[in-house]
Amino acid sequence: MQLRLAPWALLGVAAMWGISFVWMKDILDEQDVYSF
Repeated sequence: MQLRLAPWALLGVAAMWGISFVWMKDILDEQDVYSF
């Protein structure tokens, strides 16, 4: 049961990471790199 869920969890994490990266890219373009 848990083994069947693992690929979907990994895919979900990868999808959320990719979406958040694209979403953050627009915000990071406005920010200065050295402000971190």
